[in-house]
Amino acid sequence: MSWPMKFERFPNRYEVLIVVLTLGTIGGAFWEFFGNKLSMGPQETRFVAAMRKLLIELEQFTYSRGPQTTAPEDRLIASDGKVSGIVRN
Repeated sequence: MSWPMKFERFPNRYEVLIVVLTLGTIGGAFWEFFGNKLSMGPQETRFVAAMRKLLIELEQFTYSRGPQTTAPEDRLIASDGKVSGIVRN
């Protein structure tokens, strides 16, 4: 291979698109590792904390962790004894 490279034919649109997307992906990866780190705002911090808590509770409900009951309807009953309106017809 000699430098500068000479193409046998000019690349078509799809090949150019693939090269641009590949370079963009590599550039994005470098920006994630070495770029400007923006701090998270308080609203975003609360959102992430709430999503984490919701995920943990969903896992406990799905896999019957915590109070062991047999029926899924029993697991939906809140501590005050009220059942969500979605569960009951």
